Amino acid sequence: MSRCINKVQILGYVGADPKITHFNNNKTKVCLFSVATTTTWKDRESGEFKNSTQWHNVVIYNPYLIEYAQKHVKKGSLCLVEGELKSRKATIKNTDHEYNIYEIVLKNYHGELIVFPKDAKSDSENTIMESHFKDELSDLDDMNDDIPF
Repeated sequence: MSRCINKVQILGYVGADPKITHFNNNKTKVCLFSVATTTTWKDRESGEFKNSTQWHNVVIYNPYLIEYAQKHVKKGSLCLVEGELKSRKATIKNTDHEYNIYEIVLKNYHGELIVFPKDAKSDSENTIMESHFKDELSDLDDMNDDIPF
C-alpha cells in the first residue's frame, strides 16, 4: 500500500471578506473566501518584469478556524492557508456543461490559517515573512537564476 500526501500551502491576499454559510439545517457551518497569489518573473526577451495572478477558493469546516477567520480575515489581509486540495463538479445553470472547481479545504482538526497584521506592509511585510519562512527563503538564495528553461 502506498502512502500519499495531499497538502497545499499558499501565502497571498484575501479578495473579499469571508462568507459564512450553513448546511444540514444549520448544523454545519462553513467559511468561504478567496486568496490571490501572484508570481513574478523577468521576461528574457524584453527584460520586463511580468506578473501572473491565480485565485484560490478556501473552504473551512474547522469550527475554531471559522471563528478565527471571522475575527481576523478581511479583504486585503495577507494570510497563509494550509489545507487539502479538493475538486468537485459543478454544472452551469440551464446547460449540461460540467466543470471542476478546485478548493483548498481546511477540515475539522486539520489545516492552518495565519493572518498577518494589517500594518505589516512594505518593508515590515518582508521582515514578517522572513521570520516565518526563514528556511524556505535561505533555500531560494541558493538557487541559480540562469535556469535553462
